[in-house]
Amino acid sequence: MSQCLYSGNFNRNILLARSNIRKAKGQTAAIIALVLLSSVMMNLWLMLSTDYKKNFDRYHDKLNDGHVNVAAYTADDDFREYATDLLENSADVTEFSIDDAFCAPVSFEYNGGKTSVIGVLLEKDAALSRSVGKYEITEDSAFTSGIYLPMLYGTGGNYSAGDTVELELFGEKYEYTVCGFFNSTMSGSANCLLMSFLLTEDKFKEFSEEAALVRSTYISVRIVDKSKSEELGTWLKEKLGEEFPSARITENDYEFITTSRYISQMICAGIMSAMAFLVLLIGIVVISSNVANYIRENMRNLGALKGIGYTSGQLISALILQFSGISAVAAMIGAAFSYCIFPGVNEMMIAQTGIPYEVKFLPLPFIITVLFILCVTAA
Repeated sequence: MSQCLYSGNFNRNILLARSNIRKAKGQTAAIIALVLLSSVMMNLWLMLSTDYKKNFDRYHDKLNDGHVNVAAYTADDDFREYATDLLENSADVTEFSIDDAFCAPVSFEYNGGKTSVIGVLLEKDAALSRSVGKYEITEDSAFTSGIYLPMLYGTGGNYSAGDTVELELFGEKYEYTVCGFFNSTMSGSANCLLMSFLLTEDKFKEFSEEAALVRSTYISVRIVDKSKSEELGTWLKEKLGEEFPSARITENDYEFITTSRYISQMICAGIMSAMAFLVLLIGIVVISSNVANYIRENMRNLGALKGIGYTSGQLISALILQFSGISAVAAMIGAAFSYCIFPGVNEMMIAQTGIPYEVKFLPLPFIITVLFILCVTAA
């Protein structure tokens, strides 16, 4: 009996809500537009601020990349032995890799101008097989002699496979054919302090003969607690500098890289969150105004509805059902539509972060977006 009564009341509320919607089509359309826009922005913000940031850690673990990287402009055997002893005797260090490299200030053409970085030049095959701080090729080509650039520099129409890039080191210029692009979480952009270039075996040997004076050591270190990466990087640099004062040493760490490579993403996420809440606030004002106007203009009708059996609770429930239903449907459509926009946003973010990201459906941001908008509207 009670179940039939509840079902009847619910059906009556639906009929009343539909009637209200038909009478206020213009206001309903405005609410739908505002909620759609708000849900698009909110879902994009949640995707950027949650899974997008976690994407860095996924690739960092996949490549077993270092939490601290050190480029020392020396290849002295004593330096390597000392660095090995330091790292082996540190309780914070879990594993490390020490490799031959060429570290020097490098300038090259980029984005219509010239950019300068602290370059780390490695032999491609050796870089791909490092135990700590591996590299992965994201785009290859038929060219087998030349250089691989960070994937960031293959975006925005800057470089393509087959192009020629000119590196300038200490006033000397070296021209290489771009063979492809690679991903490295810790040295894949100018924001990393250290930026890698991978030379094919023949070009690395050739460069070794021409630039023997800048032969260097590149160290990648993984530690137990990555939150201490800045502390350990400073300690390692100081220890090496004290023992070898003539060696120029540059280091980066996990804490610094996660901030520097994702600062544009954080700014974009912040802007989207502000826009989402602003649009939603406007929508709530419109809904409040709509309810007030409805009550003011339909006082007689409300009295008549009470006269035929509607209670105050049922009238309120009908209004909640009306606006919550509209908001819920619009929020779901808006959150779904954000996935049509996200690939374009993703391309812009990759051009800034230099980290690949695979667009996929994320249920948690979608659910949070719909439930939040529904709850705020109902409240």
